[in-house]
Amino acid sequence: SNIVLPILFLRLIMDGIAALKFAIDGSIKDLLAVAKAHFDFYRMIPKTIKKRKEIKPKKVSLVYYGNIVFEHFIKGKTSFKQLDTKRFSRN
Repeated sequence: SNIVLPILFLRLIMDGIAALKFAIDGSIKDLLAVAKAHFDFYRMIPKTIKKRKEIKPKKVSLVYYGNIVFEHFIKGKTSFKQLDTKRFSRN
């Protein structure tokens, strides 16, 4: 979505600021940890994009006419797939 890219950009800038602070303070372990996380993030981008393309979104209605809290805590349902599809509104 449109909000994801600015948030990712901001987080990467904050990584850079943290790395700079650790470099100035002489905290080499922390600097290396930030750098490793930063580069691992870049390394994972192609894999994440591939996964997102493989996922085929299901047409799901927007409203569930039931109590999701009850379904989760009392009936033990842990994903939307486990909910009764007849209780979803139709588009």
